[in-house]
Amino acid sequence: MQSAAPAVISSGYIYFFVFLVYLTVSLFAFRYLLPGLSPVANRLAMFMLIAQMALVGLSIFLRPSSPYERWFWHLDSEYNLVSTLAAAQFALAGCLALYAGWFSPARPAWRLIYFAGIGILFLALAWDEYHGFRSVHGDWQIHYASLGLALASATLLVALRSPRRAWKWFFCLLSGLAIGAVGALILDIVPCNSEAIYLAGTWRVDTDGCLELQRIEEILELVGVWLALVAAGGLATIAARPIPRIMYLVPSLSILLLLLYFLPPLLELRLMTQEASIGFEARVNLQAFRADISRRGLDTTLFVSSADWHKFTGMGYSIHLVDQVSGKSAARVDENISRRHSWKTALYEPRVKYIQRSLATIPPDAPKNRAMWIVLTLWREQGGEFVPQRILTSDHPLLSDTQLILDELVLKDSAAMPQTKTALASFENGFALDPVELPQRLRASEPFSMSFTWRANEAGAADYIQFMHLRHEESGEWRVYDQQPLGPRLPTRLWYSGLVDSEVWQLPQSDDLPAGSYSVFTGLYDASDGERVIARDANGEPFLDSHVPLGAIVVQAA
Repeated sequence: MQSAAPAVISSGYIYFFVFLVYLTVSLFAFRYLLPGLSPVANRLAMFMLIAQMALVGLSIFLRPSSPYERWFWHLDSEYNLVSTLAAAQFALAGCLALYAGWFSPARPAWRLIYFAGIGILFLALAWDEYHGFRSVHGDWQIHYASLGLALASATLLVALRSPRRAWKWFFCLLSGLAIGAVGALILDIVPCNSEAIYLAGTWRVDTDGCLELQRIEEILELVGVWLALVAAGGLATIAARPIPRIMYLVPSLSILLLLLYFLPPLLELRLMTQEASIGFEARVNLQAFRADISRRGLDTTLFVSSADWHKFTGMGYSIHLVDQVSGKSAARVDENISRRHSWKTALYEPRVKYIQRSLATIPPDAPKNRAMWIVLTLWREQGGEFVPQRILTSDHPLLSDTQLILDELVLKDSAAMPQTKTALASFENGFALDPVELPQRLRASEPFSMSFTWRANEAGAADYIQFMHLRHEESGEWRVYDQQPLGPRLPTRLWYSGLVDSEVWQLPQSDDLPAGSYSVFTGLYDASDGERVIARDANGEPFLDSHVPLGAIVVQAA
């Protein structure tokens, strides 16, 4: 004989369960608990219960039309309205417990230690409830169960040594802890796509059933915390002094503190980062980043996301500071991705889930005034090997299919060259050229070198090319030489205000260079459009055709 098919958990069960839970708790509280509270504790408990019931009802019956609404009302999400209320309940319970211990008429040491302990514990749980740090540990249920048993044992011992009128509140506290544990521990470990046994048979827990169980889990946690809040209010009411009205501010202040802690990363994301759209094969995405040179080294912040935190398991990243010319690494940092060293952003941010910060120490002998790339590599540890993850999509340049160029920068040289009295030429882009010494004579077949010293009064914003023209005085023939002012080691787009640096030009000459006197000119032009940069002399007068005259050279026949 075949057994009957298991029933499937549906929304109808959830609605009935929610109604039954809140009806039972409300009747019991209004009959036995709330009348025994002081006016302040009574109003706070009533407000929290009404707010809780309203949020639960909205989360169950509202049909979200966007991911934002789905997150905002979801019962099992962090940083949203429901988790904020749960955290506020924990914080209020913690403050009432601390008040009950401090102002108790009998204040033996063991009593103070107990109330201080549960007060601090509730405040810590408020922080964890909002942020969900417990999910970092795969065996967090064991830690929480052990903590709950220890708290229940301590509560029983304190209750037995307390007056009878306090027993009701200790019982309420134990009941709240038990109901919260049922939600947080038992329902959290029910596997999906399996059968859950109950008294009359079995329930099929499919994917949708798991979502419904999440609602039951969170509702039981909310109710359990509320009962603990009521218990703390009752114990505080028994204290010799009345509960002050300043307790009304606790929920608001706790919410404000939670938001203030996470607003800086949100502002950093909005105002101080560069957006990116990088997709790795590990289904990890880089959404934004920032990289700064500080006294400590290269500070890098990565704003990353993934559909599942477990995608980060066994993964890490490497950041290298790579010389653009030589390809050598001047500094590096290798770190495992860990949620313990990151945090989620405040409020709702659909693009960014985690923030990873790292510091690469730059050695004192690292080359200065050289263009550097900040190169990111994502890897996964497999069997003791670190396997780079391929980059599938990128709006940033790549060095290879596993190496991403985040940005480029230059290590500034603080040992500046001495300032000349008068610049030979000042350019409209904020650059200046020091006087140049030319060789008086050279042979046509011999290469010759020239040294140029450049200064930047403003930061560079574009790539400029320096030209040098030699004009034969007799024939009018021109010889043209172009290159970057400081060579490929430091393009002008990376020049910084206060830069002073020199570059030696090595100019090859052909055997057929006509002998005679040559006038030498130099200048700058924009690499993007070939437009010359206006140059002025020491008196502010512009040079003709933006040609800066350097002098004359006599070329002898080979």
